[in-house]
Amino acid sequence: MNKLQFGFTLIELMIVIMIIGILASVAIPAYQGYMTKAQFTAGLSEITGGKTLAEVLIDEEAAAAITPESIGLQIETNNCKVTSANIAGIISIDCTHKGSSAVNDLKTTWTRSILGVWICTSSVNQKYIGPIKKCDGV
Repeated sequence: MNKLQFGFTLIELMIVIMIIGILASVAIPAYQGYMTKAQFTAGLSEITGGKTLAEVLIDEEAAAAITPESIGLQIETNNCKVTSANIAGIISIDCTHKGSSAVNDLKTTWTRSILGVWICTSSVNQKYIGPIKKCDGV
């Protein structure tokens, strides 16, 4: 009598588990990199809006009173802690990032020179900032 085979053999199951492990070993680091890029971008976008209201305060000659609230920013969000300053006419808007270990407690800053040029700098690794020149990283 012939027996019908039901299910999988042990070796077939082990091969499937090995393939899943290989895929996971590639996918998890890539996912973490994408999450870090998203955390950087979210923090940068939260402080970028403050540049417009800072320009308005400069035009109204009220730039001495620049605070995160006066330029429409929240002091603390899920992505960063925001600070701003006006020191001798040079305005800076800082985001101290929150998130993965690759961005946590690192700063991204928009700085406005006396000439009116905004420059973005960051202590986040350039590979997480991306190829588009949004900001200069380390």
